[in-house]
Amino acid sequence: MRPLTQEEGLLFLLQRTRTLGASVSSAQMLQCAERMPTQYTAAKEIVALVGRLSLALDQAGAYIEETGCSFSDYVHYYKQHPMHLLDRRGTSQGAHPLPVAATFLLAKEQVEQEMAMAADMLRVLAVLPSVTISEDFFFDSGELSRNSV
Repeated sequence: MRPLTQEEGLLFLLQRTRTLGASVSSAQMLQCAERMPTQYTAAKEIVALVGRLSLALDQAGAYIEETGCSFSDYVHYYKQHPMHLLDRRGTSQGAHPLPVAATFLLAKEQVEQEMAMAADMLRVLAVLPSVTISEDFFFDSGELSRNSV
């Protein structure tokens, strides 16, 4: 699943925390930015901090809604304790009943059980720098064919 755009992520977070209603126009988004500029800016920062990922934004929104903390407080806490927040799931579980960390661990275990070679590739990719990695990196050895992956 691709990350959301910055605008999609911001709208998702503002709706998830019930800061904005379900049907929001661009004009209403601008009014929100004018009405609460500090919190709007902090909400934009949350979207960026979690990589615009809908699951992480849902989790951030659940935490903010459940605890009543501000977007600014969440940014501050996230910067100090990111793993604590990623490993936590609120009580209003909605569409994602597991925290981000647990979701990734379950997906990793499933890949390891069903596709051992793909799991090995993920381990290699996890330690490589975040630049474009050519498919040839994996296929030049001759052990893999493009059809087997």
